[in-house]
Amino acid sequence: MAKKERFQANDFSGGMDAKTAPALLEPNRCVKIVNGDLDRIIGSISRRRGYEAEGDVMFPASDVLGLGSLAKADGTHRIVAVCGLDAYVYNPVTEAWTAQGQALTDGYKAEFRTFLNQLYMCNYSNDLRRFDDTNWNTEATAARSKYLEVYLNRLYMGNCVVQPNSYPSRVYFSSLPTDGAVTYNTTENTGDYLEIDTDDNDVVRGLAVNSNRLLIFKEYSLHTWDGYARVKLQGQPGTTSHRSIVNIDDWTYYFNRDGVFRWNGGVLEYISDPVKPYIDGISAATAYGVCGGRKDRRYVLYLGDVKNTQEGIEEQRVLLELNTTNMAWKVHLLQTRPTVFLSCPTGGF
Repeated sequence: MAKKERFQANDFSGGMDAKTAPALLEPNRCVKIVNGDLDRIIGSISRRRGYEAEGDVMFPASDVLGLGSLAKADGTHRIVAVCGLDAYVYNPVTEAWTAQGQALTDGYKAEFRTFLNQLYMCNYSNDLRRFDDTNWNTEATAARSKYLEVYLNRLYMGNCVVQPNSYPSRVYFSSLPTDGAVTYNTTENTGDYLEIDTDDNDVVRGLAVNSNRLLIFKEYSLHTWDGYARVKLQGQPGTTSHRSIVNIDDWTYYFNRDGVFRWNGGVLEYISDPVKPYIDGISAATAYGVCGGRKDRRYVLYLGDVKNTQEGIEEQRVLLELNTTNMAWKVHLLQTRPTVFLSCPTGGF
């Protein structure tokens, strides 16, 4: 009878590595860690803590199309969700969602940014909106856009429509605030906008801010804007999904068809090699719907269903998690399919 050998490990700080042969793994890495928590108890893998619904269920039977967090200077905090034809506001004190009667176009993703002590919302189909915790107002003179970002006290809008024309490689921006309000100039040729390589058969896919520069993501390129000049970063990839872009400490993390990258204003790093078999297992269409978020210093990225027959991987509702302090990856399998994550003053949502 063969003798059984016992193996004891007390260092899992390297996380998982699904790409390297087991015999070549570093001592502090595992081939696969599913629904495990490596951070709560040092030297042990414990079961991941779950998640629960927030508040009463008032949404129609369709996906949540957007989440925004309004944190005002007076301490007021509200969560806004878009689902179906309307927006809903969550009160964390009463734990209730309240419909807002916004008559939105169904099926369009909504993106949010806090600006001038209000929550601004775009969805590409309807006029730009802003919410001050009491009233909703529309900004009919602004470009309709897919993405929003606040940079140097202006509101930027990417991948836009100015009726009746669409400008997928254009980024518009507001005036500087006067008396707590801004204006918009969308006049052709003389308006306030940037043209982002309109002849490259690509479109703007997201906006972010890092190192005091606006980041403009197309699918195959990354550009910066400092308020005066635009620079295309040579050889640096863009993203397929605005919702994968997350800032943690000095780094901007984001997803690309080739994997996960991070950029800190000077250095670009490819960081997802240990989980490459999972990323290789998602479909081309799925790459446009991945979404990311942060919890403390952990970057989470929802991939969806993964099937990589060459690597023997077939999983549903896959969420990757990266501990950005030690760059350790692990995998979670979820019961529900998230469409967007939100970081807010009370933590991840």
